[in-house]
Amino acid sequence: MRFLVKDREEASRAYEKIRLRSDTSSFAGDSLATFKEVPVIVPRGRYDVDLFQNYFKMHGKSYDFKVLYSSVSRLFLLPKPDEVHIAFVASIDPPIRQGNTHYPHIVFQFKTEQSTSVSINLSDEELQKKYNGKLSKEEAGDSWRVFSKVMKQLSGRSLHTPKTFVSHAEQHAVRTSLGPNEGYLFLLESSFFFVNKPPTYVRFDDVQIVKFKRMDLERRFDLLVQTVQGQKLLFSNIDRPEFKHILKFLGDK
Repeated sequence: MRFLVKDREEASRAYEKIRLRSDTSSFAGDSLATFKEVPVIVPRGRYDVDLFQNYFKMHGKSYDFKVLYSSVSRLFLLPKPDEVHIAFVASIDPPIRQGNTHYPHIVFQFKTEQSTSVSINLSDEELQKKYNGKLSKEEAGDSWRVFSKVMKQLSGRSLHTPKTFVSHAEQHAVRTSLGPNEGYLFLLESSFFFVNKPPTYVRFDDVQIVKFKRMDLERRFDLLVQTVQGQKLLFSNIDRPEFKHILKFLGDK
């Protein structure tokens, strides 16, 4: 069902009235934890994130999303080489939709030195029974650490982090571009992951061939990844000193 309201302010008021009426505690149940004003890179905005027993909700200024934990396929915690931000990614299937745009990955972003605290709306007995004591009544610390821990435990999904690969700059990712979009390519234990836009996940099992291109250049090179499905992804303008690190990592795979 869709409503057309031409006046922006009137549309905003109507939206808020509908949201409040459709999201009462008697209908949705009380959330187990709430994080306010969480920065999200994809889809862009700041969202209040309410985590429930079987799903989580994102409340934004213009859009709301509801995601079942059963739709979450993977979780990733990706520390960016700028050493200022950490991306937390939830891969979901089916993807959420904003208009005609589908988002198979939600990219949250936290500052490394930002801290927070959150109360878990369960008794100590329930926390012990449902989560084996892996969650406390009060969780506090780095925002990225608290958020990823709570999301991991409530969703029951594994949290993937970089481990083996170390770049020339002693980071877990390399700066590159995918098409016109600059970002970071993470080389994980079983996959590539490019963030921020478009967040792109490629399992090593789906890779048919990897080629290093423009090796005649002195300062940069490109990395072409072709999947068994025929998709070609060109990661361009990678710093030349990263070549031997990427080659060794992929060679060991």
